[in-house]
Amino acid sequence: MSSPTVLLIVDENEADRMALAQALAGSVNMIQVASTPEEAMGIISNLSHLSAMVGAIPETDGSSLFDFRDHVYKTLGPFVSAFCSRSDMSQFYGRVITGDKLFYKPVEIPVLKEWLAESVGLPPQVQAPVPATSTVPTVPQPQTSSVPVQTHTGPQPTMGEETQAGGIEAYEEDLPVGIQIGDYRLDRIIQRDRDFALYEAEQTSINRKVAIKTLYRKHRRDPVWVQAFVNEASARAKVNHPNVSLVYECVQEQGVNFYTLELVDSPSLADLAAQRTSLSDDTIWGILESCCSALEYFRAHQMQHRLLTPQTILLQNGDQTRIANPVKSIGGILSPEEEVQQMQYLGAALKPFIRKGGTDPSLYSLIDRMGEPRIDGIKTIDGLRKGLNADVQAKTTHLAGAKTPELSDKETNKKALVTGSLIGAILVLGGIAASFFLKKAPEVKEYNTFSKIPAGPFPYQDGAMIDLPEFWMSQHEVTIAQYAEFLEDAESKPTSLEAWKHPDQPEDKTSYRPKNWTDMYDAAMKGKKFLDGPLNPNCPVTGVDWWDAFTYARWKNARLPSEKEWEKAARGRAGEIYPWGNELDYSKFNSGIDQKDKDDQKAGSVDGYQFWSSVDDLTLDMSRYGVTGMAGNVTEWTNTWDSHPDNPDMMVPIKRGASFATSENFESTSRRAAEEAGERNFYTGFRIVSDVEPGTDPDYSPPEPERLTNMTSAPPVTGGSKGKGGKASGKGKGAAPPAPAPAAPSDWDPADGKDPFSTIFATPAKG
Repeated sequence: MSSPTVLLIVDENEADRMALAQALAGSVNMIQVASTPEEAMGIISNLSHLSAMVGAIPETDGSSLFDFRDHVYKTLGPFVSAFCSRSDMSQFYGRVITGDKLFYKPVEIPVLKEWLAESVGLPPQVQAPVPATSTVPTVPQPQTSSVPVQTHTGPQPTMGEETQAGGIEAYEEDLPVGIQIGDYRLDRIIQRDRDFALYEAEQTSINRKVAIKTLYRKHRRDPVWVQAFVNEASARAKVNHPNVSLVYECVQEQGVNFYTLELVDSPSLADLAAQRTSLSDDTIWGILESCCSALEYFRAHQMQHRLLTPQTILLQNGDQTRIANPVKSIGGILSPEEEVQQMQYLGAALKPFIRKGGTDPSLYSLIDRMGEPRIDGIKTIDGLRKGLNADVQAKTTHLAGAKTPELSDKETNKKALVTGSLIGAILVLGGIAASFFLKKAPEVKEYNTFSKIPAGPFPYQDGAMIDLPEFWMSQHEVTIAQYAEFLEDAESKPTSLEAWKHPDQPEDKTSYRPKNWTDMYDAAMKGKKFLDGPLNPNCPVTGVDWWDAFTYARWKNARLPSEKEWEKAARGRAGEIYPWGNELDYSKFNSGIDQKDKDDQKAGSVDGYQFWSSVDDLTLDMSRYGVTGMAGNVTEWTNTWDSHPDNPDMMVPIKRGASFATSENFESTSRRAAEEAGERNFYTGFRIVSDVEPGTDPDYSPPEPERLTNMTSAPPVTGGSKGKGGKASGKGKGAAPPAPAPAAPSDWDPADGKDPFSTIFATPAKG
């Protein structure tokens, strides 16, 4: 005789706990209920076996439920478990074992029953009462869809049996984990409902983790469903905002409709609130600014979207806001009622992180007023923007001892006008004081992330396939702040320079300070202008020659990339013309196409920048490997030397990529020869690479540099000329050289009173 089926329900929420017990009463022989894992321990001590457990993950200590599950496994033997929560559960994915499932609350009872029947072999109904010890009131079930998460195990699926067009097995709903769809291997189901499934997958060609949303096969033959699916993917893919997650591509492969998304593995504000994590005022200000900016972007681009919630606002690296892409379609904006609700959601998302008396008063007041029915309540996106723009004035008002008014809608217009006039006068005076006393120094960001460039062939230059081993490239150009750290270390350890510098470095090369370094660094750290261009510490360092770049790379236990490595990182294995694809789009990268005012356009109006930009500003200038800024901003030194185009007997370093002063030849195949290794200008910077993932091998050191004295002259670089913003350049072999631009001065003396950009960038660059 088989043992009775015993189900344990653990949930702190009494209503949810009793509703589950009531709904599952006819599906098992016995149900036991408990509010906490501690209470459940007493129940387990009286049981001989357990068939299944349904547990709600506690908000305060989610791991306690998994610890309880593991203990009971050792005590009573294996059983299956379903875990549920209203918050993101990605942090517990590693605790899920064979047969378990994750559900979002409110749990869809039919799906839960189906899982229970499959897991413990139950008939459709078992007419057995709930034990008398459990009081199970009737609770109405919410009519919403759940999104359970499951892990597939077992043998790999067989391909080609009962296949549809393209050859993949004809699964009606979600696909088994482990199969390959085009370039993607499915690793895990994250969510599913009646129509879609969301997977964690790996793009095998580049070893990149992504999320994949698939449309079930039962809808694939319905053009209305397919078009709606494609429209959603297309709308999300149009989002170009630095704080919103990306959509990569939408395809039909082997009979499956799917699109791929950025996989953001970071905690949400809901997770952080449940864990009682504290956030600094600066981080909270940053979250508000990022969300407001995203909402303004959606409205400006007529993008219909779901409201931002604590579950969809994520925090990367402790302080970087990332919003799960909420766009549904193009052609609509939030209604006034939805804007009020959105402000309420944002306020509720951030209130767990503020404390009266412990939080910046202006920040506390701003969040406290969000969505509130007060005369000073923040009910719109524009209202939030005004509140953020008044940050400095609000801080000044607080320092002056003024109090933030709390007015109700019932107060008279006269009182509101009088109070408003007083506040206005205070803010005007405060704004004047703020301009002198409260100007913030620019934030210095950390850019230490490297992208893995996988081994394998790629089409180099005009199509010849070459093979490169695996290497790691810095995702961003080296910044002013990063170079300042190098200088501080190098100047305090002069003997170490011998190990870092190139053995063929000229003897008269004694300083690694970039051209006009003192002025550049001072302007950057204060957020001022340098050579008429706004600068901050997160802009790429310029004014460095090849020896400077080489020595910095060795100091970082890395090296400069070869031009073949640079080109592979920019073009990918598909050999695309630009980092983002094959279509030239001037708005995606910082180029010189808008470097000067013209009759029909203002300087910087195309890409947003007249001169330098921060290394992470233009997020669409990104290759398939996640390396940014390869098309523009500053041209970059490589470790490759070649013959000078005008002097074939002279070997010079090759540079790659265009710059903010370049107006032609933007292809990733374009080669640019320096005048000499000691060349310094304000449009050339660099990035670094490593043969191993940085930080993983303490014994790694870059290979010994090739001696330049052993080099022999090669055919000169073709297809280019000595142009500004990149010197000799071209599209590879056979390109007609553009007309040479005037040579840039070797240095600039600020005492001569000349405008440096009028000299260096007077003529649009030709390379």
